[in-house]
Amino acid sequence: PQNVAASVTYLPDANFMSMGGVSLLSSHYKEFDRLIRGDFKVPLTVGSNISGFIKFGGEYRRDNHTNNQHTPYASIDSSNSIQRLMLADIRAQGYNVMLNPNGRVPATQFSSGDNSLYGSFLNDQFGRMFWVLDPTILNKITNYIQSVPELNAVNNQGGAVNPGGWFDGLFQELPNNYMYYENYSAFYAMSELDLGPNIMIVGGVRFEHVTSDFTAYNLRDSRNPATQPAFAQEVTVHPSNKFWLPMVQAKYDPVNWIDIRYSYTQTLARPDYSELSPHYNIGYGGGPVWSGNPDLKPAQAYNHDLEFSFHSNDLGLLTIGGFYKEIKNFTYPTSYNLYNPGPGIIIPPGLDSVGSFNSLGSPPTPGTTLFTYVNNRYIAYVKGIETDFQTRLWYLPRPFDGILLGINYTHIWSQTDYPLTNLITSGRPPHQTYRLIDSTRTGRLLYQPDDILNAYIGYDYEGFSARISCVFQGNSVSYIGNFPEQDGFTENYFRIDFSARQMLPWKGLQIYIDANNLNNENNVSAQSTIGGFTSEQNYGLTADLGIRLTL
Repeated sequence: PQNVAASVTYLPDANFMSMGGVSLLSSHYKEFDRLIRGDFKVPLTVGSNISGFIKFGGEYRRDNHTNNQHTPYASIDSSNSIQRLMLADIRAQGYNVMLNPNGRVPATQFSSGDNSLYGSFLNDQFGRMFWVLDPTILNKITNYIQSVPELNAVNNQGGAVNPGGWFDGLFQELPNNYMYYENYSAFYAMSELDLGPNIMIVGGVRFEHVTSDFTAYNLRDSRNPATQPAFAQEVTVHPSNKFWLPMVQAKYDPVNWIDIRYSYTQTLARPDYSELSPHYNIGYGGGPVWSGNPDLKPAQAYNHDLEFSFHSNDLGLLTIGGFYKEIKNFTYPTSYNLYNPGPGIIIPPGLDSVGSFNSLGSPPTPGTTLFTYVNNRYIAYVKGIETDFQTRLWYLPRPFDGILLGINYTHIWSQTDYPLTNLITSGRPPHQTYRLIDSTRTGRLLYQPDDILNAYIGYDYEGFSARISCVFQGNSVSYIGNFPEQDGFTENYFRIDFSARQMLPWKGLQIYIDANNLNNENNVSAQSTIGGFTSEQNYGLTADLGIRLTL
């Protein structure tokens, strides 16, 4: 007997690709901000050893955000009469669009003839591009289809509804439309006091109050634009919040080359207005569901920082410190399945059910996935150490006395609990029982890498200055799924930059160059269960060269 081994290599072929449809995207975003602000400072002296000042002020800001987005589309094939009518009209306009044996439009009819586009892709990690689109003909076809009333999904023949065509109803107009108005008012009072030559204390409080009006649209996808008005609803909410935020800082100089600093602060991270949207969209057939969350609260952090700084002409500046934070109500995007409360199914607190999205009279399908934003109901803990060193080797002989060195390194430990829900089914129909498990799992805080490093080496000589620097950021959690296997991550990121300045003979005039990402690093996101990346963004090398005049 003989052992025979064979291998087959599959090469991508554009002949197997076909056009699914055409669409148009238009977006108009407008933002208008108004700001009034005032600050006042009053000197303060108490006795002969205490001096400083009292400072107070406030601001009022009104932000208006409006967005209008339009996404009509059409499928193109020969599956029904309106599709065949579209193809006939397209051919009548002089576009020789042919069908393959499966009744689809081959992509090869729209291939680009620019050979420069078929080279390697993303540093040749995945081979060359085997097909590239030339959008010229498709743009003309799309513009023609959307301009002909007979090709609309709702034709003019007695209001009869075509099973296909150009879909341009409310679900193509309203899902991403919104109006957001925010009123932000705040005032603060603080005092800085020098208690003798070696101690300084800064303390104060800030009050913030936010009121807003948010209008968006609840929609359910319907392939029939004539029935879409029944599945569209304008909704307006008025989220608001107010906070008192105290802070205190102290600085102590035991000797003239050492200082010790401590601070306690409370800070906020407000949800993005797109996350606060009151809208929800139900996909075709009852799911999935995409929803904002107007009940989101700002994340509030309680911060403790302690630093020791050492400085001298020979040493430069060396800082070593540690920090500890407790964060509550931080926002993160997530997804989980929607169910109907019923025998054996109890919806855990804080989670939506199918009934949460029934205002349109047609709820989503039980078991469908909800994509939304939530406040974590568990406190996150963040602690870390940070060191920073900056120096100039001025004591070396020329030309080495112009060398500059700097490095900053931070190591972070973060931990929090995330909800973990799972539906357990037991038995067989018609005697099935259901149990919704509400538990938790532990993980890192969202967007918190374990390691951050910044370093540079530079050179200064009279009117010339140059720096080459690098930045490293370790991987971090970027998305929290219903299960740990669904979590998303950013990969480690390392970038090298360069900048240089040269003063010119004329006062205030200089020539400069800034170059970023010399090593052509990509931004990569991944998911562990996939075994590879989920997205990769290549911004490449960017550079600015110019002349600057400082008056």
